[in-house]
Amino acid sequence: LLGDERSASAKPSGSKGPSGATGPTGAGPTGATGLRGVAGSSGPTGPNSASLPAISTAVTRYVDRTGSDNNDGLTAVTPWATLTHAIDVLNGYSISATGSVTISLSSGIFTSGSAYTINHPNSDRISIVGTTPRVTSFAGNAQCTVAPAGGQMTVTLTLTSTSGMEAGMYLQILNLISGAETLCLAGCHKITLVAGNVVTVVIKTYVKASIVPMTPLSLSGSTVTCLVTVLSQNSGVAGFILQNGATNYPLTLSNLVIAGTGGTMKGVLGGILNAQQVGVTGFDTGFLAQYGSVMNFRDTCASGNTTFGFCAANLGTINFITSAVANGNGAAGIDAQNCSILNSLSGSAVWCVGTGGASSSAGLMIDNCSAGSFGGTVNCWYSNPGRGTNIRWLSTLNVVNSGNFNVKYNTENGLFLQGGSIIYAPGGALSNNGAYGCTMTKLCTALLNGCTATGNTNNPQLTPTANALPVIAEMNYVKQ
Repeated sequence: LLGDERSASAKPSGSKGPSGATGPTGAGPTGATGLRGVAGSSGPTGPNSASLPAISTAVTRYVDRTGSDNNDGLTAVTPWATLTHAIDVLNGYSISATGSVTISLSSGIFTSGSAYTINHPNSDRISIVGTTPRVTSFAGNAQCTVAPAGGQMTVTLTLTSTSGMEAGMYLQILNLISGAETLCLAGCHKITLVAGNVVTVVIKTYVKASIVPMTPLSLSGSTVTCLVTVLSQNSGVAGFILQNGATNYPLTLSNLVIAGTGGTMKGVLGGILNAQQVGVTGFDTGFLAQYGSVMNFRDTCASGNTTFGFCAANLGTINFITSAVANGNGAAGIDAQNCSILNSLSGSAVWCVGTGGASSSAGLMIDNCSAGSFGGTVNCWYSNPGRGTNIRWLSTLNVVNSGNFNVKYNTENGLFLQGGSIIYAPGGALSNNGAYGCTMTKLCTALLNGCTATGNTNNPQLTPTANALPVIAEMNYVKQ
């Protein structure tokens, strides 16, 4: 009955009022993280996918400053305007084992505000080729008109022909010209003026001004090459990037100059590079082979780079197949560091000329458990200030053939060994250097039988310092 009475007397409920304000957060612990959500969809397919059209034959695509990126690039009369566009288009194709692509660049100067990044999975089938270089020779006077200062000097050269040459292109000379060694003509030099058969060039070099004559020298013969395709990078922009993390992408480059404008950028970074008749100038480092990268050079120059011309670092490898010149680079013309390797083939000629800017600089530097093996000639001249060759900290240099090691006219020691390092060079010359022909310290070995050491400032021409091995007493090359 009581229950029935309550039920009979109850009033109907009113409508629900608004919610109150949220109370303060409690002091309890944070709950466990929820389950991971479902994975998103895959990104776009890369250029190696079977879904992309394949290039299965040898094709050529054309790039010209007067072209348009709206063209098809299929012929020399319908070229693209930029190399960047050509690379972007290729990323939309796979290249089969029977296919290959040559990107043909016209003569002239191509300016870019971004690096050329190569990350195509079939880039071993891509070649970037400049216009065939002009080949000429000396035919008259060569004269320094502005003495060396600040890492460069100006020289005029009389040639048999200047056809096709213009200011902004580069002359490439692959050796010091006999009879005109003091003009430091080996290297890759920017043309600033063409007047008849006379060209004016800026030579990157730290050679002492007192060595360079200001009177004309008569030259004839010897090959002079003009590289007429120039990739000019804006300030702070790298040249070619061929490395992404642990992946090194292959590429072939030929008949061109890559010109930078300072900063910390590299001319060519990483990759599996094959370069022929290529010049790199104006970067922090011209060529940097690092982290498993391998670079192969034929008739190539690294000129006027702030730190290194050619550098193998951190398990990198550099192979000089024919001739190479490193001129006017700041810390070292050619450098191997941190378990890296330098090689050259028999018949090749490697020149390190006019390195300088710091007393620690050297034409050739092998450091930190690295090794060099040279089947051809090794020539280190005119470092200022600095040494001809540094071999340091458990590193080795093997110059295979007799008479192939020549270190001359450097401001400090011709050859310096340190920290358990070894050199074997059966013949050559350590001459006219500003300190010793060779000096070493901390358990080093120099096997230099057959070398001559004359005209160096300090006597004896060879000097061991602290803890050198007794083997140096067996050398027969020391000349007082």
